Amino acid sequence: MWRRSDFARLSALDPAERRVLLAAIFLLLSYASRVRLFGLRATQARMRRLAAAESAVPPQRIAAIVAAAARRMPVGGGCLPSSLALQHLLAASGIASDLRLGVSVARGRLEAHAWVECDGTTLLDTRDPRHDFHAFERAIAPPAT
Repeated sequence: MWRRSDFARLSALDPAERRVLLAAIFLLLSYASRVRLFGLRATQARMRRLAAAESAVPPQRIAAIVAAAARRMPVGGGCLPSSLALQHLLAASGIASDLRLGVSVARGRLEAHAWVECDGTTLLDTRDPRHDFHAFERAIAPPAT
């Protein structure tokens, strides 16, 4: 949840970063609910039509802002909504990225993870998820409209 120190950090953000944060909060909540209701492909198709303001914020900084917002969200902070929100914000800034999904079997359980790659760099994750998850061969592209 949000703490008093978070609001001090919020006031320290420049206006472009503040806009990214507000958009990230909206997108995290939207993607989390829409994926559950309509599935991934339909959500991607609908959400990419939303207008988003372009940003001069670098990709790594956008990812850090999305991660910070996701950690404080009561819902919508999982890897898939976070990755979709990040990819949306990157696309709005004219930055190409790939949504990747991977699976792993750990302790007898099938686990899945979503992440975003930009120019060969994994964003959002502190450790490269390709070490722990077997990624699908191709990136997950939104359906053509």
